[in-house]
Amino acid sequence: MNRHIGLTIILTLFLGVLYGFSVNGHNSLEFRIASSDSSDEFFENRFDFRVSESFFTLGARFDAMHPSRSSAVTRPTEEYNELVHRWARVSIDDIEITAGTIMESFGNGLILDARERTEIQEDKHLDGISLALSLPYSSLNFIGGIANWNEQDNYTIKGLDYITYEIPFVNIGAGYIAFKDKLGEADSLLSDLEGEIWGLRAMPEFGPFYGEFSYSRMWRDNIESSDFIDGNILYSNASFYFGPFVFFGEFIQADSFSARGYSDDSWLVSLPLIVHQPSYTLMSRHIQEIDPINTRAFSGEASYGFDHGDFSVSTASVGDIEGEDDAYIEVYGEAYLDFDRLSTRIVVEYQDLSGDDNSINVVLEPLCYVSDRASILLDIEFQTGVEYGEDVNNFYGLGELSLSPYGSVGIEGGKIGEEGEAFARAYVDFALGESHKVTLAYGKRPGGFTCSGGSCRFEPEFEGFEFKLVSNF
Repeated sequence: MNRHIGLTIILTLFLGVLYGFSVNGHNSLEFRIASSDSSDEFFENRFDFRVSESFFTLGARFDAMHPSRSSAVTRPTEEYNELVHRWARVSIDDIEITAGTIMESFGNGLILDARERTEIQEDKHLDGISLALSLPYSSLNFIGGIANWNEQDNYTIKGLDYITYEIPFVNIGAGYIAFKDKLGEADSLLSDLEGEIWGLRAMPEFGPFYGEFSYSRMWRDNIESSDFIDGNILYSNASFYFGPFVFFGEFIQADSFSARGYSDDSWLVSLPLIVHQPSYTLMSRHIQEIDPINTRAFSGEASYGFDHGDFSVSTASVGDIEGEDDAYIEVYGEAYLDFDRLSTRIVVEYQDLSGDDNSINVVLEPLCYVSDRASILLDIEFQTGVEYGEDVNNFYGLGELSLSPYGSVGIEGGKIGEEGEAFARAYVDFALGESHKVTLAYGKRPGGFTCSGGSCRFEPEFEGFEFKLVSNF
C-alpha cells in the first residue's frame, strides 16, 4: 500500500512537469534521539504537494511517523504511514467546490472548528465535500463529511455557515451543524451520540470601534440511554482606538457546552484562550485553558504607541460560573523600546494560580543589530512564586547570533525548581540554498505549553539530539 502511495505521488509530479502544470511541494523531516530514559524519541516526516492548472487544483499530504511525538494533541496511532490529506478543488467564478480533505471553521470556532494546527500537532480535518458560494456582500458555505480524530469517535458532520461583509455599521453571521458520533463496533460498551450546534454573530463597526458578539447553543443525546445535555456559550470582544491609545476587551461564559464525543480529543469547537498565549519559556509553565462546561472569563488590555515603541497593560480572570472555585487572575505588562540598531522588550506578569500558588515573571529581551545582516538576541527570564505549596525560583537565558540570510546559532539554559537540575541546549539553524533550512540541536530543553487558537499542547522536557529539515520546491 505504501509503495502504491509513493508511486502515485511520483507519477502525479511527473505528469505535472510534463504537461506544464504548476507544481509546489513542502517537506518537513524532524526527529529526536534521546540520551536519557525520561525523554521520548520520535521520527516524523510530512510531505505536502499540490498540482494546479487554471481553475482546478489537486493536493495531498503523506505522513510517515516512526513513531510520532507522544505529546501530539491528535494522531491516528503511534506509528503510521498514511496519505492523511487528499483533495481536489474546482473554482469557477463565485463557486468553489472541494472534495476530499476539507478544513472549515464556523462562527470563529464556536459552532465548528475542523482545522489543522501544526504548532500543537492537532489535525481535525473532515473527509467529505464543501461548497462555497460568494454572494453579493455575503458568503455561504455548505459542508458534509466524516471525522476520525481519534481511535474511539467516528463523527458524521453536516452544516452551513453564512456571513455578510462590507455592509455599513454591522455585519452578521449564522451557522448550524448536525453531528452523529456513530461508534459501531469500535466500543460495544458505548452507544452512538447525536446532536446539533447553532450560533449567531454580530460584528458592529463604527469608526474607531469594532466589536464581535456571538451566541452558540448545542444539544447532545446518547441515543440508547437518552442522556440529554444542552448548553450555551456567550462570547464578545470589542476594540476602540483614540489616537495612539488602543483598548481591547474579551468576555466569555460557557455553560454545559459539551460539544464532544467520548474521547478527550473530540471537541467540535475551540474556545478563545482569553489569557496571554505563552510566548516565553518560563511563562509557558502556567497556562489556564477555558473549560466549555462551566467557565466565566474576561480580559482587558490598553496599549499606547509612540515614536520609539509601545506600552501595554492587561488583566484577565478565569473562574467557574458559580464562583465557588478560586479564579485564575493574571496581570500583564509589556514595554517595547526601539532605537534603530537596539531594541528592548520588557515583560512583567503576575499570576494568581489555584489554591495559594502564585507566580511573578520578569523578562528582558534586548535585540542589537551589529550590522545590516548580523544581530544578537538575548532572552533573560526570571520566575519566582509558590508552586504546589513550595517556594520556587526559576531562571532561563538564551543568546542567539543571526546572520541573514544564512542562519543563526544560539545557546539556552537555566534552572527550574528548588530541586531542579541545571539544563543547557545549543542549536544552529542554517540554510542550504534557497529551498532548504536545517536545524541541529543538542542538550536539554525544559517542558512547557504551546498554544494555538485556544488549544494547547504540553511539550515534555527532552534531553538529546534534535534534527529538522524543511524543504520547499
